[in-house]
Amino acid sequence: MSSLLKAIVDSVHHHRRRTALIYGEKRYSYQELACQAGRVAGAIAECGLSQKGPVGLMADTSLTAYTGVVAILAAGRPFVVIDPAAPPRCIRRVVDELRIDTLVVGPEAVDRLEILLRHVGRPLAVVVPQLRRLGGIDRRHQRHRYRLAGDLPAPCLPVATPASSRQTACISYSSGTTGVGEPVAISHANVCAYLEAIDDELQLTPQDRCSHVVPLTSQLSIHDLFVTWSAGATLVRWGGNGQPERFIERQGLTCLSATSRLLRAMDALGELSPGRFRTLRHSLIVGEPLAMGPARRFCQAAPNSSLLGLHGPAEAAVAVGIHRFDPGEEGTDGDPLPIGRPLGDSRFRVVGDDGTGVGPGMRGRLFISSPQLAVGYAGSPRPTSRRFVRDQQGHRWFRSRSVVERTGNGDLVVVGRLDDTVWMGGHRVDLSAVERAVRRACGHRQATVVGWPPDAAGARELIAFVADEPPVDMNRLRAACRRWLPAPLVPRRIVVDPHVPVGPTGDVDRNAIDQFLRRREVSL
Repeated sequence: MSSLLKAIVDSVHHHRRRTALIYGEKRYSYQELACQAGRVAGAIAECGLSQKGPVGLMADTSLTAYTGVVAILAAGRPFVVIDPAAPPRCIRRVVDELRIDTLVVGPEAVDRLEILLRHVGRPLAVVVPQLRRLGGIDRRHQRHRYRLAGDLPAPCLPVATPASSRQTACISYSSGTTGVGEPVAISHANVCAYLEAIDDELQLTPQDRCSHVVPLTSQLSIHDLFVTWSAGATLVRWGGNGQPERFIERQGLTCLSATSRLLRAMDALGELSPGRFRTLRHSLIVGEPLAMGPARRFCQAAPNSSLLGLHGPAEAAVAVGIHRFDPGEEGTDGDPLPIGRPLGDSRFRVVGDDGTGVGPGMRGRLFISSPQLAVGYAGSPRPTSRRFVRDQQGHRWFRSRSVVERTGNGDLVVVGRLDDTVWMGGHRVDLSAVERAVRRACGHRQATVVGWPPDAAGARELIAFVADEPPVDMNRLRAACRRWLPAPLVPRRIVVDPHVPVGPTGDVDRNAIDQFLRRREVSL
């Protein structure tokens, strides 16, 4: 497979009339998907201010979210998904940091578009393929170029072969939230290596019906779109309304990919009754570790389905580790699933503090070598050189931040991290980025953020601590945080107390936070 687009074009040729996408009550064939994507690709080529560099895709809940990904690749450009619900400052940061000069915008993002155009410091090319009018935005911001639904050229889907397999196909942020973390550049070769490896595991056919339940910003979306469409299968979008278990049943899904948080929620609500999901053939789980209890109950609910746990950092295309869960395998209900064996041509190495490998029962840092490893961080050579290293044989390794333990049977289990990140809501959250926003909002450097309660399965919420004298206007403080953070990352509770433990550097002492929380009985 030479490029992501080539896989989709092949499916268009072979499955022209088959359904490529179901969204709500609407169905789109491969022919319709290709025609609309081709028109958008032509608009990008016509009005784009350059013929290279990433194109921003501001869409998530519209047809543009899907046709835009294909169109940008067809135009020979990398795509960057920008969450329309993100704070305007986050969106502007992405556009400025990546020097984006072209945007493809869904109707759900028009309000954010005007805010961006008001503050961006240079002209942009803007393609809005589903709208014929912008409510005067184009008149108020005339220095930018626009292409609306009535301006799109005739449909044509060129096969834009990348000059090199290392050419960037997409850029995503390492924390899973727009504009927070490092921008990770994933090449065509990276994603194609993943597609070939996961195809060996799934063997999908055009008769399969596959889910899309995560936001488009999630790297799991790369799996959902390209694994489905390269097989000529049907992608079914969950709108986020109603119960996911009913979505699985109503749509007759054969392949489910979701976060472990979603499965835990279904389990907690008692929705995993035995034999409920008999149409499922494969179920893939990503995110924070899933405990064996919910995994066993899901297997009972989907007796004809495999349950595959995927593991991988944002710095690798989708996943580099896979664990095929056996309901009879040893472990208590609370034990987390291991990260499994290396996927495809990936390799793992666990290194202790002394720089040597570790044996059973010992812990160490996980190193990953894989053809799926990212090119690096976009525009950031220094972080790239620190995290991506070569051994004496010239093999390239990624120094992950995961601390793993090697069990007696050789499995690797994640037991911690070497940085200030936590899993929450299916995303890896960079606490330092949230912390910077809280400090900026309150004008105080003695502030920190923790995930609570501390759990291998991920934090339930974020709590901010400010070492200051009350009273503090909490509504104003939260409103200020929302200027810099996506809504899910704004701490639900902010503790202001001069007795919050402070270390010798003036920062809140993280090591003392746990005892402080338990002593003050701060829980929600």
